[in-house]
Amino acid sequence: MPRLTGVELCRTIRADPATATLPVSFVSGSLVLGNSRPVDAQATAILCKPFKPAELIACLDKALAAGHEPGQPPTQCP
Repeated sequence: MPRLTGVELCRTIRADPATATLPVSFVSGSLVLGNSRPVDAQATAILCKPFKPAELIACLDKALAAGHEPGQPPTQCP
């Protein structure tokens, strides 16, 4: 992303009371298992590339069903 990283964007979303409870899913080819940056930014779900379309849909369904509560750990998708 040209101006913000995904982590910075997620933190901005979480800082605004109007958007703080929106689900935010990280989809990345550069995330390494154990990387805590999306967790620290309060991501709702994390999906690492490569993945199949069905895995993306399942991950988003799971994240949307769970919603977002402050302090809740992110859903780890396959």
